[in-house]
Amino acid sequence: MHLISLNLFASLALTSANALAAPLEARQDALRPFEVTALVYNQPSGRPGRSPWRRITANVTDPNSYSFTEGNTVGTVPAGSRGVNCLAEWFPGEFTDGRTFSCDETERGYWAIQVFAGSSLDEFTGSDFKVKFIHSAEPGQLIASFRARIEGEAQFKSGVNGATTYGCFSSGACNAQLRPEVVPLSVPVTTTK
Repeated sequence: MHLISLNLFASLALTSANALAAPLEARQDALRPFEVTALVYNQPSGRPGRSPWRRITANVTDPNSYSFTEGNTVGTVPAGSRGVNCLAEWFPGEFTDGRTFSCDETERGYWAIQVFAGSSLDEFTGSDFKVKFIHSAEPGQLIASFRARIEGEAQFKSGVNGATTYGCFSSGACNAQLRPEVVPLSVPVTTTK
């Protein structure tokens, strides 16, 4: 009788634990901010023979780990996933607000960035723009619903209280980059479906 009650107790405890598991969702107590370790904007001079492409390059790290469960299947994405060599590139006059650009491939998911005009919502300027960092965490199991999309957006504005320095040269070339004292830049994040 004692053995049967132990088995019944263990069975009930296991059933209760499975009922409490968050199915198909990344379990996370409190998300820590993304850490942007590099961001550079380049606007070429426009002189003949020079590349005409405007570019933003960025590197970002997600310090969070993610755990997915469904029944007896568990998938994890460890902390420290990095979005490296994120490259947004466009021809002058062809900027599209919110366009998505990919980063280098990474294990257990992918990274991308979206670029937006800053405070002057009608036009992109290198001295004031926004970047949304997107991490799609996928632990690699053959369960399509084992995914989480984590996003964080930051404004990159030059000036005394801004995150970037910005300058132009007599050639017409301009650039912006993260100020050294803000690296790594913390970007608050949210999980979306």
